[in-house]
Amino acid sequence: MSTHYHAAWFANELNKRNSSDSLKKLGASMMTATVDLNPHQLDAALFAFRSPLSRGAILADEVGLGKTIEAGLIICQLWAEHKRKIVVIAPPTLRKQWEQELLDKFHIRSVVLDSREFRARQNGGDNPLLPRDQVVICSYNFVQSKAEQFQAIPWDLVVMDEAHRMRNVVKPSNKIANAVRDALRGRSKLLLTATPLQNSLTELYGLVSFIDEHLFGDFDTFRERFIRGEYASLDELRSRISHICQRTLRRQVNEYVKFTQRIAFTQNFTPTPDEQRLYDDVSEYLQRDSLQALPSGQRTLITMVMRKLLASSSFAIAGTLQSLVERISEPANATEQLNNPTTLLDDFDAIETLAEEFQEEQSVSVSEPLPLLQGLSPEAQLELQELQRFLALATSISTNAKGEALLVALREGFEKLQQLGARRKAVIFTESRRTQQYLLELLSTNGYNNGVMTMNGNNADDRSGAIYRSWVARHVGESVVTGNKSVDLRAALVEHFRDHAEILIATEAAAEGVNLQFASLVVNYDLPWNPQRIEQRIGRCHRYGQEFDVVVINFLNTTNAADQRVLELLSEKFQLFDGVFGASDEVLGVIESGVDFERRIADIYQQCRSRNQIDTAFQQLQAELDEQIQEQMAETRSKLMEHFDHEVHQRFKTIQQEQQFLSELERALWNLTRFQLRDTANFNNDDYSFTVQTANSAWPTLQQGTYQLLRQGAVPDGRLAYRMGDTLTTALINSALEYPLSPAHVQFNYTAHGAKIGALDSLVGKSGWMQVQRLTVASLDNEDHILRAIICDNGQPLHPDCCDKLFLVQGTVMPPVATANPAPPAPLAEQLQTQLANAQQQALNEIEQRNATFYEDESQKLERWAEDRKQGIELALRNLEAKIKEAKNQKRRAGTLAEKLELDRAITTLESERARQRFRNYEAQDEIDAQRDKFIDQVAARLQQTIHCKQLMLVRWGVV
Repeated sequence: MSTHYHAAWFANELNKRNSSDSLKKLGASMMTATVDLNPHQLDAALFAFRSPLSRGAILADEVGLGKTIEAGLIICQLWAEHKRKIVVIAPPTLRKQWEQELLDKFHIRSVVLDSREFRARQNGGDNPLLPRDQVVICSYNFVQSKAEQFQAIPWDLVVMDEAHRMRNVVKPSNKIANAVRDALRGRSKLLLTATPLQNSLTELYGLVSFIDEHLFGDFDTFRERFIRGEYASLDELRSRISHICQRTLRRQVNEYVKFTQRIAFTQNFTPTPDEQRLYDDVSEYLQRDSLQALPSGQRTLITMVMRKLLASSSFAIAGTLQSLVERISEPANATEQLNNPTTLLDDFDAIETLAEEFQEEQSVSVSEPLPLLQGLSPEAQLELQELQRFLALATSISTNAKGEALLVALREGFEKLQQLGARRKAVIFTESRRTQQYLLELLSTNGYNNGVMTMNGNNADDRSGAIYRSWVARHVGESVVTGNKSVDLRAALVEHFRDHAEILIATEAAAEGVNLQFASLVVNYDLPWNPQRIEQRIGRCHRYGQEFDVVVINFLNTTNAADQRVLELLSEKFQLFDGVFGASDEVLGVIESGVDFERRIADIYQQCRSRNQIDTAFQQLQAELDEQIQEQMAETRSKLMEHFDHEVHQRFKTIQQEQQFLSELERALWNLTRFQLRDTANFNNDDYSFTVQTANSAWPTLQQGTYQLLRQGAVPDGRLAYRMGDTLTTALINSALEYPLSPAHVQFNYTAHGAKIGALDSLVGKSGWMQVQRLTVASLDNEDHILRAIICDNGQPLHPDCCDKLFLVQGTVMPPVATANPAPPAPLAEQLQTQLANAQQQALNEIEQRNATFYEDESQKLERWAEDRKQGIELALRNLEAKIKEAKNQKRRAGTLAEKLELDRAITTLESERARQRFRNYEAQDEIDAQRDKFIDQVAARLQQTIHCKQLMLVRWGVV
């Protein structure tokens, strides 16, 4: 059996805080993550922790390498350390994905905080942003709108996803980026982006300013020095950013990451005459300069969505036409809902998210009510008659050519899956709930009755409700049930699709954050214009862990020239549908948020009436894209951010070798748990699970049921997750840390251990003494070292690792003997103290060496910052000299006396300003030096150490 000494040993190993440059720093998160972790992900997470003096990091891995997992590791580690003021800022379309990824892969709960949730929390009185044992997830626009509240919270970590959206923060016109930077200034940040540098080095300056405002001087100096100056040096720039920016390429991870292909098909269809007439009539209506039903302030959004619904199905556009008819025919009785653009277009399932994205791009609030119509003017009466005619035509159409083409596409898609050996699973994406219902009925009556299901933004239908109730009954008492109905409903529908259905018809909102990698057929029934949305759709299935190539089917209206050019652009320029990775970093980086790109496409549909006009507009758009995707910038990115392959390979190899410590931590937690719950639970050593039959008042958080120790890559099925950092493990560890451990005699039964431990073979039949201390050094970060000393009775010193090996063996505390000395003889005690003193000095030397490196790096950074600032001052003086020289040249060329006199006065003014500037330069340079020295003093103060050493145990050991 184990002893209290064993429990204390394991508890101290688990509770030990490791240095920031050690892979053991990530121990808790690696134990908790239920995903196979690759070396590049561990390397990135470790990079973010590496320097305690830094204010964060930029992780810039190429698309598809799992930056979300890298950030999740960091969040999870902080969570285990009870640093839980964490916020993730992401584009609106990615918020649900973050929520799901944190829950599925790291068992961390989060809340998507938007204006509605914020208002619901205001009743509590506290800052509604304060985390409630949850990670906060929100959009950039939300941070801007609540900047003051964000500024008031001392966040432990701010994660910024798709951070390239903030790279133009140097422009005062970019209000969102500036508001976000100001609201979160001084907080530790993790920026995630595959495209930190797209068009200009100024973008890199902008991103770096979020992390560290002392890495470079002012913007003008940066531009002069690194962009257009004669001393521009990529080598120096690379050196400066190397401490905060890391990038891994896909080619560097091929050794251990398997990527599958995308295989694209296009399904053509030709609308019926009635469908074509409906499309032409509504399209011509939307192109008019003035419309009574659509207000000018919000017309761009409403028109764009109506065009999408028009292309989706006659059923989709019919519902919106009905709403417009009601709004224009009875303005006095129009409901408030019909005067809200998001409600008017509620059939478009992603309308709220799209509206929020539009709000980030323009000053007009698309959530404000539409202006009420005041009576029926003659123009409104004519428009109403047209809308009623459109509506009558739409409702008379009972079948769509596009829907019939879907039946053909599915047959061919399933045949391809069979050839690939993949499961018969298809995800059909549409942007309209009415189209979704039409497709459900179409497929149900054409052979897919029991194998088709739907998922959308609310899932209020009876079938979804039945699936949810069955799921809750099946998983009652299991940790997979969160109690949050919206989260649980999505989980129930995904599980039903995985285990029972063949076809999932999903709307845009339903696709957010859902992992569907068990499906290999993606059907874009409605094709978004935003390439990032398409990438996210396909990424639901084509992601890390997908075993088969993914088939992607797109629909093309053969009579629509604009549709053809859109598909051509998305396929050939953005390369979304073929190959291994989909859209490249360079291409996705060009469009930033994607909303502006959608607006450009919408403008073409609005403005162009002939095929020639359409072709010309798309040629111009592609030329602009080509201009932005610059080969020169690609070369610059490579020189600045990429490491040599052999260097990366060596780093990854080292990490793979160091990962063995993880099994040691798992074993420590398991052994500690077995001792602490020895009278409460039944343990299964084979699968690291234990079952609790009855509650125990000693452990209030302990529940009845079977617990499963989370091990890397393993997901508990129908069991309670047992993991580092939760309330139960924390209670067990803290209890063991408090055990009073007086000197004792512990006999270790190695003979009965069953497994060979080479270091203990020679100790059988021997005895001696061991002494263990815990050294805590508080400096840049709190760091713990377990100091061990062990000797035999004959004075022979043993390697400190023998202590570790002994505690792997069951032991017994022997009863005290009245004549026995509770302390070792003086010579042995002196030997133990010498060993401990040497171990302590070695630990302090390592910390000193590491801190000296941190200090040197930080000092050099501040020296360069001061030089940049001084160069900025000199630059201003040189600009004055240039102006004076130019004024004198103009004076020589002046043709009249009046002009010469005017220029003389200007020269005198400039020379006076130059004299004042020279005088100010000396003061400014002294001020900069003083600022630099102040910052360096602050760094030095943070490096001051507080050392505390605590005795853990003194044990007389014996091995039998």
